[in-house]
Amino acid sequence: MLSRKQRRNLTASIIMATSTFALFTIASFLWASDIDILVRRLNIVFIQTDGSMMDRIIRANASTAKIRYMNDVMFAIAVSAAHLLALSLKFTHVCQHST
Repeated sequence: MLSRKQRRNLTASIIMATSTFALFTIASFLWASDIDILVRRLNIVFIQTDGSMMDRIIRANASTAKIRYMNDVMFAIAVSAAHLLALSLKFTHVCQHST
């Protein structure tokens, strides 16, 4: 049977590992998504030559709007996970010095 201190440390360690994995996954997804958005926009603006440059920029912005909004949501989730990780680190530090 684990002691109370060991259970608290185990819980904090699980939270830290989960948060770290979530942050890595979200960061990897955002990186890949940003590369995809860049390639799409460059393709529309410089490769597809129909219309003026301003029309192509507007079309490039419109075609990637949903993906960019999704990235904003994922970034907010990443910030929340980072906050949770910071709290778990603080909790672990407090638990180690409390007894």
